[in-house]
Amino acid sequence: VLTTSSSEDDLVGAYGSHANCFITKPIDLSQFARVARSLENFWFEIVTLPPAHDGAGEPSVGAGPTDSGPAKCRVLLIEDSPTDALLLEAALAESNAVKFEIQRVDRLSIALDRLRAERFDVVVTDLRLPDSEGVVTLRRVCRAAGDTPVIVLTTMDDE
Repeated sequence: VLTTSSSEDDLVGAYGSHANCFITKPIDLSQFARVARSLENFWFEIVTLPPAHDGAGEPSVGAGPTDSGPAKCRVLLIEDSPTDALLLEAALAESNAVKFEIQRVDRLSIALDRLRAERFDVVVTDLRLPDSEGVVTLRRVCRAAGDTPVIVLTTMDDE
């Protein structure tokens, strides 16, 4: 969870909802980089990185963590702040074990179209977007993402 809130209730709520990290803004870049690296470890140690998929939703030939090169992880980043998007992209680019293929969109409507048309390994979303906000955004993203994991980045200080 990336947020401006530092209240104990929000911290407890985040971890109670199975968050694995709680970062407050302004961002400590070294802490943010550690969290991004832990995302890489999460994929390999807990999830076992899902294979990359072709446009038809089928596993790509030779994709996955056993290849000789870095595994690929397709990320849909739903973020309207270019600065926040660059921070996340830079942190993920430091990975030596995973090549993150990031597609960024800045509106929920575009994200929903992409989720219908393509398969992603993970969705990272802000909750405050030009065309949607808050829990409504999260519900719509989760519904469209199906079994794809969703990570929430937010500056909102509410439930």
